[in-house]
Amino acid sequence: MKPPPFRGLSRCERLEADMRYRDVDYTLVQGQGGQLWKWSFALHNKPHTGEAGTKAEAVSQAERAIDRALVFGKLGVIRRELES
Repeated sequence: MKPPPFRGLSRCERLEADMRYRDVDYTLVQGQGGQLWKWSFALHNKPHTGEAGTKAEAVSQAERAIDRALVFGKLGVIRRELES
């Protein structure tokens, strides 16, 4: 019988989830005590992080931040093309 995949990890590490939205990988981690969820991702070599009170709020905030970062990246490309 195989050991569970989270064996030997702390409670906080066990409640980590790798997620994907619009081809961007992001991570959710539940803080100790279960009162806080943290999210993070990196896009265009820039880290983005945040915190929320529930997992659903954290997912929503992370996905909105990804949308904003993607739009900003596209606008930056357009501006550079216009300046050329």
